[in-house]
Amino acid sequence: TLIHKNYNLGESAEALLTETNRIMTDFYANSVELKSGVREFLEYCKNKGVKMCVASATAPELIDVAMKHCDIGKYFLSVFSCGTIGKGKDEPDVFLQAAEFLCAEIKEICLFEDSLVAIKTANKIGMKTVGIFDENNFRQDRLEAASDIYIAKGADIGDLIPMI
Repeated sequence: TLIHKNYNLGESAEALLTETNRIMTDFYANSVELKSGVREFLEYCKNKGVKMCVASATAPELIDVAMKHCDIGKYFLSVFSCGTIGKGKDEPDVFLQAAEFLCAEIKEICLFEDSLVAIKTANKIGMKTVGIFDENNFRQDRLEAASDIYIAKGADIGDLIPMI
């Protein structure tokens, strides 16, 4: 509503929301791509018996669309969304819910994340963190500094396999 009123975008707030959701769904269904080495890393973890789930700020229906498009749903036991929980990644709730589901101690969990806010939250509760470069996020230097491990631009996530 505020964006529609303040910037006069869309015919109405509802129309703007509908169009935004259409664009996002189209992106996740047709354009989103896995970062280099992700599939191999997920397959390795699954074969080693590592329990994995998704804890995201993205809406659950969009997560499902993206996972289907990338064919990675088989690697994750569950999906947790900040939207469902009602709190963002500046609060630990989504991570704590995922940890409870996995029956794991926080210190045993490794969070893979491209958001500085989420990395800082995970650090506060004692999770291990892997920061992942994302060209759409500014201040990658801060993300790198806050992360236990950092996957830089052009790096392959599969390179982490020997560390497991």
